[in-house]
Amino acid sequence: MGFLPAILLGAFCAILGIGIMKGVAFTEKLARESSIHAALRPALGGIVVGLMAMARRKFFLPVTACFT
Repeated sequence: MGFLPAILLGAFCAILGIGIMKGVAFTEKLARESSIHAALRPALGGIVVGLMAMARRKFFLPVTACFT
């Protein structure tokens, strides 16, 4: 009975990992099929990552600041 939580956590993490891999493959497929010029794709990716970092800082930093 002690192994049940570990088994459930392992199954959950496996399913989550598969979902992330499928999401990455889908995103790559979308990028290949998009009409955005190939030279502009890295810039667009940088903008998206920068926006995600700004959103993280705005919404999560006050919560995590007390743990640092």
